[in-house]
Amino acid sequence: DYPLKTVDQIDSLELPHPRDPARWKGFAEDVTFFREAGYFTAANINGFFSGPHYFCLDYQEFLMSMLLDPPNTKKLIDRVGEWTFAASEEALARGVDCLVLCDDLGSSDNLLISPELYRDWILPWHTRLARLAHDHGAFVHLHSHGDITKIFPLVVSSGVDMLNPFDIYDNMDLVAFLASSKKKPVPVGGCHKFFFQWDMDTQNAYLDDLFKRANAAGAWMFMDTGGIPETITQEAYDNFIFRLGKLKKR
Repeated sequence: DYPLKTVDQIDSLELPHPRDPARWKGFAEDVTFFREAGYFTAANINGFFSGPHYFCLDYQEFLMSMLLDPPNTKKLIDRVGEWTFAASEEALARGVDCLVLCDDLGSSDNLLISPELYRDWILPWHTRLARLAHDHGAFVHLHSHGDITKIFPLVVSSGVDMLNPFDIYDNMDLVAFLASSKKKPVPVGGCHKFFFQWDMDTQNAYLDDLFKRANAAGAWMFMDTGGIPETITQEAYDNFIFRLGKLKKR
């Protein structure tokens, strides 16, 4: 269930207080524990495009409202944006190394919103968040499924430090992105959507080819597109980890 049925109800939206001390109980202690153990700590936050339809309004209603009621839709985005920004400030103040921002902006073959809407409504939040993180000596890792190639220059301009998942199934070519310019977020990903449905020989050949081409193109990090599936066999998992270990050492 969602608190809003339509965006014109935005003035009735009540959100929990992002700076409530009870919300952050034990957070700083956890960050300290893992940092002292040698971990790179990250706080997950929902994005300025994804957050409204994850928590406040039906997805289809949200997308339609972008065209039918732009003023109230932007008001909702900014309302959620201020909440997310405040929560990010609290997390950074407690020492996290990175903010992982979930903002799925694409489908398998295109953007979910126009480049103009991204530029005018979402990019300012991404830019503001990146500056906040950098002021704290931290990073922003943007997660966006789908083909977002049309807004690559805008995403680069935001100042985010990492971008995932770069699934070639979605036309997100990690190697081509590495070769595109010198100043850009570090691409994270490279795995194919159906990688774990392939046989072992096909998986190994894909990884060998990816690492060979990507390593020659620049700095990147490997990541799967949606987690290790529950159906994977122990043998297949062990082979996956073994192959990554060997490729990493090259």
